[in-house]
Amino acid sequence: MSVERILSDEEAMTLTGAVIQIPEGYTKVGKYSDEQYTQMEHLIFPMSITDINLKSLIHCRRLSRITVHEENISYADVDGVLFSKDMTELIFVPPYTPITQYSVPSGVKRIGDWAFAMRGRIQGYDANFAYKLSSISLPEGLEYIGGCAFDCCRSLTEINIPNSVTHIGVCAFYLCGIESVIIPDSVLTIGEEAFSCCEDLRSVKMSAGITQFPENAFLMCSKLEEIEIGQNVEVILDNALSGCSELPKITTRPKVFWRENNSS
Repeated sequence: MSVERILSDEEAMTLTGAVIQIPEGYTKVGKYSDEQYTQMEHLIFPMSITDINLKSLIHCRRLSRITVHEENISYADVDGVLFSKDMTELIFVPPYTPITQYSVPSGVKRIGDWAFAMRGRIQGYDANFAYKLSSISLPEGLEYIGGCAFDCCRSLTEINIPNSVTHIGVCAFYLCGIESVIIPDSVLTIGEEAFSCCEDLRSVKMSAGITQFPENAFLMCSKLEEIEIGQNVEVILDNALSGCSELPKITTRPKVFWRENNSS
């Protein structure tokens, strides 16, 4: 059994420059320094690494490429994007990647938490920021879209969710630029704020598999004009559609009722 060996904060701070290679033998990386956030463009992981701190990578604002040793048993990379070794999960797209259009490879079943997210990657919205995802193709067979997966992807104007997806995570499409969305009947769970603050969203068709609108699901979607409620919805929290000022009054079926959220 391999012994865990963590690259300490002090050791990590000695690795500086545009290209940073984690030394062989380390299994886990703690975090990166502020200096590394501004300098690092290419990060290379050794064969030994088994635990990558994604929360730190989100803040590496110039990071455009990740490379993983080909014999690593936990991770792999394709064109600088980080995947699980078996290629069933897309884990992380570096924040300064030049990708504007992307097709998730066939066989991927999970889009990881924060995989494409913009929030936290830059200070405000930098006009020169290279990462401006405008088009994404998701494969049939995809089952899981993680929390904050496309958070703050303002340039993303459309999304086609495959019929195989069963879960959409918390804040998955928060503050995206999408204008319409069809949530297929395969989707059984949607996290809180999944589509909140999508300021250009105009129409929504909900999954028939959903029984409850989660808290803040479409909060402040100020241009939302039309929403088709799934036939099995039983509960809509009051703030699920709060701030949807263009949405006409919804006439619900007898079994659908509104429940005020009193948690505060």
